[in-house]
Amino acid sequence: MTEKKGAVIKGIILKVKDIMTKGVKTIAYNKSIKEAAENMLKEKVSLLLVVDGSNKPIGVVTRKDIAFRVIRKSESPEDVMVAVIMSAPVSTINENLSAVELGKFFGEKKYKRLLVENDNGELAGIVSTTDMLKAVANNKI
Repeated sequence: MTEKKGAVIKGIILKVKDIMTKGVKTIAYNKSIKEAAENMLKEKVSLLLVVDGSNKPIGVVTRKDIAFRVIRKSESPEDVMVAVIMSAPVSTINENLSAVELGKFFGEKKYKRLLVENDNGELAGIVSTTDMLKAVANNKI
């Protein structure tokens, strides 16, 4: 049986990069909500990273945003742009942060997901409370 203490397995401290999701899907800020919904369905994701004209992250849009900020208000998804309903600004953490520290951060800040940057400040992925749950279920934590 493997000895576990917090997020340590066999003396290895799990880091954010060990549990994060790589390959974050993006959408331009000036695209319509209809396009965002189509992309989410095509890519089978519940979140898109919103980028500006320089491809820099400026926000996120989720299925929940579309449901509550567009559909519930009876607005036309073709007429509402992503920039209008996105959540901004985005918060980031470093991929080398320990999973234990990530758990504390989620608890204190009330975030459900965070963008992950590498040591060069480049986007490496996204990590969510669901990723932490998967890590627990798969005996990583």
